[in-house]
Formats: sequence, C-alpha cells, structure tokens
Amino acid sequence: MKVTIKNIVKESELSSRIKFLNTLVDKIKPPYVKEMSYYGVTDDKDIAYIFSKLFNVDILVKNFIRILYVVDKNDVSKTLYSETLLNDEDDEMKVGEWDLYKYEDSRYPDEYTYFIDSDGKYHIRKFNDEGKIVYIEDENGVQLNNDYSVNESYYRKPDDDLTKEIADKIPLPYIKELNNYAITDESQIVEILSYVFGKELKRVKNTGGWFSLEDEMGRVIYAELTDAFNSTFKLGTWVIFKYEDDRFPTQWTYKLQSNGETETKEYSKDGSVKIRGYGEIEKIPKRITESVDKKERYLKYIVKSLLDNSEYIIKKLTSIDRDGDPRVSVLLFRPYEVDGSWSSHTFLTKDFFGLLSNYSEPVKKYGTTKEFSKQFIKYIIDTYGITNSEVMNVIEEYYTIIYEKMYSDYLWLKEEGEITKSGTGRLNWKTINDGK
Repeated sequence: MKVTIKNIVKESELSSRIKFLNTLVDKIKPPYVKEMSYYGVTDDKDIAYIFSKLFNVDILVKNFIRILYVVDKNDVSKTLYSETLLNDEDDEMKVGEWDLYKYEDSRYPDEYTYFIDSDGKYHIRKFNDEGKIVYIEDENGVQLNNDYSVNESYYRKPDDDLTKEIADKIPLPYIKELNNYAITDESQIVEILSYVFGKELKRVKNTGGWFSLEDEMGRVIYAELTDAFNSTFKLGTWVIFKYEDDRFPTQWTYKLQSNGETETKEYSKDGSVKIRGYGEIEKIPKRITESVDKKERYLKYIVKSLLDNSEYIIKKLTSIDRDGDPRVSVLLFRPYEVDGSWSSHTFLTKDFFGLLSNYSEPVKKYGTTKEFSKQFIKYIIDTYGITNSEVMNVIEEYYTIIYEKMYSDYLWLKEEGEITKSGTGRLNWKTINDGK
C-alpha cells in the first residue's frame, strides 16, 4: 500500500468524516496507527490524511505489512515516523513499537534534530552555521555541548586511542549509535567496529539496506539495517554470528538477533548440519564483542590451511654423503605458485633433519633462511589478511609441524625400504599416520 496526501483541504469541503479525523489529530499519541484503530480508523486514505496533519507536510505512507513508514513526499530519505503493525515468529518487533523523527532546523532540512522511540530512548541534536553538530543530548544526559567540553570525542575524527575509547563504550545497535553521535564515515565506522570485535573487518558490498561486516575469511560477523524504508525490519535491527567449530571455520554455529532470538548449528563430519537449535535469551545485551582468543583460533586455522595445502617428495639421490650412504632429499612444495609452478625447496636429510633438535633460532632450527621468503610472507598476508608480526608466528608454527612430520615420514619410509630414486610421489602431512 502506498498513499500520498496533499496537505491542502478547503474548510468548506470538510465532510463529517474529515472533521472527525481532524479531532483525532489533537487527541492521539504514538503508537498512532494502534490509536487510530482504537477509534475505528483503518482505511489507508484516512490513516494517510491524519499523518499529513500530524506532520504538516505532504507525506508518503508505505505499509510493508509488518511495518508502516511515514516519509516526506518530497524527500523519501527523511523518515518521519515508523510503527510495527504485525508480529510473527520471524519478526523481532512487537506490535506498537515506534520511532519518531523531527527536522526543525531549516538550514539543514535533511538532518533530524529530535528522535524518540517507544522505549523512551531519545536524541536531541543542534547544528552550527557550518552544519557541524554542536550539541547532543540523549537519555543519559548531555554528550556534547556548544564549547565541546562535555564529550568532544564524539565530534572529532577518531585517532587510534580515541577509536578504542569509543569502541569500549558504544552500545548496540552500533552503527545507529555511531550515526547519532555524528560518526557517519564508513571507514571510521569499520575501524571502530574492528576494535569492538577484536579483528580486522571490512564492509560487504551489495547487501541492500544492511551494513554487513566480514572478517579476513569472508565470514559475516555483524550486520545492521541502516536503510529501513524498503525493508520489513526496523532501522537498527542487528544480527551477530559466531563461528566456533574449528573443523568448519567458515560455517556459523551461533546466531543472535536483536530481538533476543538465537539459533545454533552443530555439524556432522561431512559438514552438513546435524543439529539445529532455537532459543531466546531473557535479556538482550547492550554490547557484544568477540573474545581475544578468536584471533588465536584464526591463526591456528591459517597454519592448518597451509599444512593442508603443502606437499613434499622424499627420494634417493645418485650422490653419496660423507658416510658413504646414498643422499636422501626432501622437496617441500608450499601452497603458493611462482610463474605457474609450485614453489619448492630441497633439503638433504642429514644436513637438515639433524638440526631439528636445535631450536635456538630459526636459521639453526630450519637449516636455512630461505623459508622466510618474501613470496611466502606476501602469500600468507594477501590470502588471510593478517599483520606482519602475526605472519612470522604463523610461519614458525607451520615449519615446526611440517618439518617434524617430514622427518617422521622419512624415518618410517626408510625403515620400510620405500625411499627410491624415483621418489615417493607427493605426500602431505596427513598422508602417513605414524606408519599406519
């Protein structure tokens, strides 16, 4: 349903019905539609007429079944009022919940100066001649005043320390709250929420009215509705996902919606959903962040991914070592390509594996510094989006595991007499399990 109303009616043309509707304009209070229904006003045109009188502008009313929106007909981006009409098992909102906006500064007609919702949450904003917000007040008191002495941090462009300060206290819904405090730049929002969740996030493109954030693995961590006009959900609706199954790190295991509804998933060995659960938390939290150990879990995932995509070949050489035994080489193929071919390094087993017990420094530990090549570092950073300091930790753990596994395989294959000049063929760290 879409109805437009011109706010021009000649007094002589007023019918008894219009006169009745006019009396309601001064009588009803939010939730308006629920109040209108109480007085028997359910016709779409009657509802639109009352809203045009309430807001004293030409308006457009759109009813998306669950939510009714009232916007300025000349600027549909200006939401004047919204109200929840229906409630079902998939909808987080209750019938009669409402938001109301006022735009009372003629210099900046697109900026709201007053907001209040059915929970009593409100914002008052004032602007100077340059269009900067110089006063902010909410239900917790004055946050910013004319001389910037109360809470200047919400006005200035955040630096690193200030970003952390805001991230430590901003409540849900995060983006709506940041917008209320004059933080609207996308890069600043992403930076702040990266601190909130303890990891580098980036915005997912082409998600309609949703502002969705994903991590380095492309996993959606947080999504919030920032453009509600063409949605059946309310502005500020949010969803948070968690990924807690190390076997399937890109499949979410827990979802919490802003209405308190939860969904959990448990997976079978093949990755299919084995158990799906639904619930509801009694008290919706004001803030949700991810624990620090999520980063450690992600770094372990990277190591495992590198191991899964590494291969090696063990074979005899025609030359002999200083003891007169045939030399044995190990070719390690790491998971990145150079000029179309897998990168590899060859190590002579006696020269290399004899150093496995010496962990005093990387050169002695690995026998060579070539493993710390720029290509390998670049591959890991580009693929997994981690920092330079984190990549060295990943590389050390990767080589510790892969080298010890290659040495174990070498000893077992040597005992079995399976190391030949033609080589073993490509193995990986899971090919041989303790000789079984």
